[in-house]
Amino acid sequence: MFSPTDYPSSDNNPLPTSSAPQQKIPPAIPLKPDYHSRCTVLRQVNTELEAKLATLSQIRLQLKLRVEEVQGKSTGPNTHLQ
Repeated sequence: MFSPTDYPSSDNNPLPTSSAPQQKIPPAIPLKPDYHSRCTVLRQVNTELEAKLATLSQIRLQLKLRVEEVQGKSTGPNTHLQ
């Protein structure tokens, strides 16, 4: 097995010796961001959510068509080819 000496060590970043859980420090976020930066972030989030919505809508349509096909209820333009 590996021993602690097998890993590189750094004097600047020693391993914690206490068994107490480490508290995670949240990133520094301004309490009241200005209007423009808030709008920019919200626009980016909105764009990402709209893209995910479009993807999920396509998946939903494909699944709906597949269910109709399996159940024999297909109403599409190619129903006469069955």
